[in-house]
Amino acid sequence: KNAKALQMVEKTLTQMRRGGIFDQIGYGFHRYSTDDHWLLPHFEKMLYDNAQLATLYFEAAKVFKRSGYQAIAIETLQFLQTDMASNIGVIAASLSAVDKKGIEGGCYVWQQGDLKKQLTTEQYKIAKERWKLIRNDALESGYHLIQVKPAKDIAMQYNMSLEKVLT
Repeated sequence: KNAKALQMVEKTLTQMRRGGIFDQIGYGFHRYSTDDHWLLPHFEKMLYDNAQLATLYFEAAKVFKRSGYQAIAIETLQFLQTDMASNIGVIAASLSAVDKKGIEGGCYVWQQGDLKKQLTTEQYKIAKERWKLIRNDALESGYHLIQVKPAKDIAMQYNMSLEKVLT
């Protein structure tokens, strides 16, 4: 019932989804931020973090009457089912942040031309609007994505369906 506290919670949850600790492509939350602007994560993903955050976003959806928070919770659970669940019905406690080449966060960062190669011209234009590529000396292997513009705003800007922007 404290309006200031609710405002702080709402801003924090919104910024967590847009910022560096949320995996913009594969979903799920990285363990924590390594900088004071919350742009660069420690790339490891933990079951307990994601389970608690999914619950929190479901609760926030009810409190703030924001379907976007429910969507974040669902994306987080989808990540758990897709990336952390085993074929024997258990969910791993964590995912390593080190890729097959031994690079910390290697599977979560992009080389400058990667997105351009993977996407159509139209998709690349939308991606540049939606995400900012964050470069930091701590990222030896590439760039990390953060959301700078919500998909619904891009859909309105280009007179496209939200579904088209999201795919």
